[in-house]
Amino acid sequence: MRIVFISLGAAAIAACVVCYLVGQRFANRVSGPLPGEREGLSKGLIMYTLEMHRALGSTNLVRLQDLVDTEILILTHQYEIEFGVPSGADKFATEFREAKIVADRLKKDLVPTGSLGEALHSAGQNPQAK
Repeated sequence: MRIVFISLGAAAIAACVVCYLVGQRFANRVSGPLPGEREGLSKGLIMYTLEMHRALGSTNLVRLQDLVDTEILILTHQYEIEFGVPSGADKFATEFREAKIVADRLKKDLVPTGSLGEALHSAGQNPQAK
């Protein structure tokens, strides 16, 4: 009988922990991170992706490197829009400048969508015919 009460108590505590974690996860998903946390998350993502870019620089995984470079472009653009360009001499400001160089290089290599439509039209294809 004692074992039954102990196991029921343990099950109740486990159920409470699971409910707490599910509720916390749901609350974070609904409300999102706090404004101060959002900037920290953005900084962390940029630094992490830049480190992946550096690590992939010495490999032959071109497709993966292209995906990481595109992610750097997106993250730096979003950070600039939301928080502006960081200034100063702290670690993130120097990392952001390096990420911005990678993003600018990729942006320069991208083809504008208007010129893609013109190229298709001049080739005799109508992209809006489908």
